[in-house]
Amino acid sequence: MIGYSSSRRVIDRKIAKEAIRDMSYLKPNVGTTFRWRALLYAVLGILAAGILGFGVYMVLKWYQGVAPATTVEEAVEPETAAVIKGRPLSFLAQQYYGFVNPTILDILLENNPHITDLSQVPSDEPVKIPPLNDEFFLGKEPDGKYQIYLGTFDDLRSVETLRKDSLLKTRMLKAELRTVSSDIHWYRLTASGFKSREEALQVLGSLKRQGALPAFAVAR
Repeated sequence: MIGYSSSRRVIDRKIAKEAIRDMSYLKPNVGTTFRWRALLYAVLGILAAGILGFGVYMVLKWYQGVAPATTVEEAVEPETAAVIKGRPLSFLAQQYYGFVNPTILDILLENNPHITDLSQVPSDEPVKIPPLNDEFFLGKEPDGKYQIYLGTFDDLRSVETLRKDSLLKTRMLKAELRTVSSDIHWYRLTASGFKSREEALQVLGSLKRQGALPAFAVAR
């Protein structure tokens, strides 16, 4: 119950000790052996209650987070993940998306400006985990047309391969240099000039089916 009330994911030694102190009035006035056995049962009971409470909390949290159907114009709130201190960004990418590549890491970096080191995620702030739906990869240009974020690549060969795709030959492709660190440089590729959202979504869907987009190339 202490872990549940404080939204803690782990029932640690501190919470167990606090629970034992709160229940000290139940300690039997008997021999040492019995007291230790009773204490063990109490701790196991507290842990079981904590796990059950956390399970109920997660189910309720999931249920409350299920939103009704929305129009394509409505933004989707990103998921917020708890951060384990010292973990590399690739660990979180693997944990929440099921795979890792420059596109996934770049998405996490763009949505979390406080992360400046790929090898170590700071623990002072939670990490935003955007949902990888079609709308996330669409953008609107100043002239009212639409663009598609195709992905982020660590070499120009992948960029040139997409440039030659028949679906993109008539589009304006822009490769933006993304300097991640002194020795890591990526290329962020976008295709622009789509007259409508529907046209952009149609091309995006075709590229996904081809397996041409790194954000959708690996089945999760």
